[in-house]
Amino acid sequence: MLSPPPERIEMSVSGYGWNLLKKTYWFNIKPVTLRIDPFKTKHLTSKRLLSVMSEELNGIKVNYLIKDTIWLHFERKMEKELVLTIDTSKLNLESGLAVISPVTMTPDKIRVEGPESIIYRLKDTLEIIIPSGNINKDFNEEVKLFEFSDLVKMSAKKVNVSFSVGVPLPVPMDTIPIIWPDTLLLKGTPMFPDTLNLRI
Repeated sequence: MLSPPPERIEMSVSGYGWNLLKKTYWFNIKPVTLRIDPFKTKHLTSKRLLSVMSEELNGIKVNYLIKDTIWLHFERKMEKELVLTIDTSKLNLESGLAVISPVTMTPDKIRVEGPESIIYRLKDTLEIIIPSGNINKDFNEEVKLFEFSDLVKMSAKKVNVSFSVGVPLPVPMDTIPIIWPDTLLLKGTPMFPDTLNLRI
């Protein structure tokens, strides 16, 4: 249910003496139970509520309800598995340092459950945002996950993230020759360079 129904309903009643006092104050007050189909019933009219209240409060007269209609917001539940991801390019590392190991996350996926209208719109992945700034050493901490809504249950609200930080090694460069097809040659002069530098 997206929003809870009211716990109390105000009404105008009339009756006699002790019977009225017993039914409307603190003596043996029991909650009124309404049985409804949550996927068909969108609201409760004062007419229906008046009928139920009259039966429950036998012995006194229910004149009218203060609130005309009670709206109900039911929705089917839905579950989904989200894969946790992290974009290392967004990490705030100290100048000259880089992530030099695979990033490990425990757990690496979570399950969420909630109203269909919310869960259906979620992506298949959930990006982890690490708030720590100026990271200058190996990282191994619990990171809080983004919480979508109070209506959404998550199998985990924190994830342990670990990775190594250090000075990146220089990448060697190699030069390889390029042989272009004859169709790309113009009067014996290559239109493109005959070598290419690659970092391997």
